Amino acid sequence: MARGLTAQLAKPDPSPNSNTLFGILLEPSQLLKNPAFDGAKVLKKLVENYWFFTQDDIATFAIPNTIFGMCCAYAGQPLVSVKLESIKILLSRTPAVILFNCSNLLIFDLANQRLWESVIEDKLNKPWRPIPSERMTRSEVRRALQLVIPIVLAINHYVLHTGAETACIILGTWVYNDLKASDDSCITRNAIIALAFGVFNWSSLKVAIGGGGSSAAHITSSGYAWIWLFSGVILTTMHVQDMKDQAGDRSRGRKTAPLVIGDWAARWSLAIPIFLWGPVCAASMVDNSCQGHSLV
Repeated sequence: MARGLTAQLAKPDPSPNSNTLFGILLEPSQLLKNPAFDGAKVLKKLVENYWFFTQDDIATFAIPNTIFGMCCAYAGQPLVSVKLESIKILLSRTPAVILFNCSNLLIFDLANQRLWESVIEDKLNKPWRPIPSERMTRSEVRRALQLVIPIVLAINHYVLHTGAETACIILGTWVYNDLKASDDSCITRNAIIALAFGVFNWSSLKVAIGGGGSSAAHITSSGYAWIWLFSGVILTTMHVQDMKDQAGDRSRGRKTAPLVIGDWAARWSLAIPIFLWGPVCAASMVDNSCQGHSLV
């Protein structure tokens, strides 16, 4: 103990300016301890690992939502209030639609994958993800989330005019992950995901038609009906994603459909609605056509 105290006393006193900007400039070693520098390192790691965080959801979430928004905007009335003037205008808005989907998806994936239960699950199901593969730590992902949320919210509010939608997605992300709504019930899990698809789809369509701000372009009641019809499809079929993740879901005690009702019953609970939704969606399109509109 005496040796420890002697060693502490023998250490030189830190520079009185070490915590000031001038002190940091004079002491390069202090720069490494600066929160801003730490944040920059975390963001650099995040950019390097973006694909590993989101690759499982890009094909099943971001791309379908982007296609939905672009196709509905191209279809025009009765889904939206405006008629597309040129395909070039629609194509010019494609990067904005992609930005909305990819930026909001990143928040969800960071919030989901930082949880210790998710790390245990990912070690079994998806070991290539940044935390189980030790590309980033849980603390770094938490820090990245703190930095990304205000950036994404600002971009969506001021640039894409989807600030309210992004706020809803962040709230849903909190309920789904931190409040464990995804673990307690397979019905609640599917319901939250269906709502998320609804918000992502209407936001994608809103951005694709240039809505929000001072624009008069908006989604019609027929457009919202089409959006929520798709959410109905998601509500009754989303547990298809759980069929391949049973080992990891079992390890964290998640109550997914195949673990609650059994693999055989879960497969039939997918087959029947998948068979029925095709005619239902087709009938909805025919109904709009009979009213003098066409969705194709």
